Amino acid sequence: MLSFIDIEIDKLREQKQAPLTGDEIRTATEAATAMRVRPVAITSLANIVGLIPIMWATGSGADVTQRIAAPALGGMLTVLILSLLVFPVIYSLVLQFQERRKQGAVDVVH
Repeated sequence: MLSFIDIEIDKLREQKQAPLTGDEIRTATEAATAMRVRPVAITSLANIVGLIPIMWATGSGADVTQRIAAPALGGMLTVLILSLLVFPVIYSLVLQFQERRKQGAVDVVH
């Protein structure tokens, strides 16, 4: 996800040839995240669907496999939420901070 955001930011920097605003960074982050929603969601949901039968199992050894599958299921749900909602927002804020810092350094030099 973050590499796609970096690619979008680099494209925008090449087009603009000037420091980026916070809105431009947010827009590029949203565009990159939108490109990755389907692949991330499908991968996570396929893993979740594969783990659900293990959680419902009642045969021999089910008690052991459920203890293994439960954290994996929780992890997949967590990764889905983090990679689609949390990481892009935090990364966008970091990029905005870095851009403002670069602008401050340019202003001091001039």
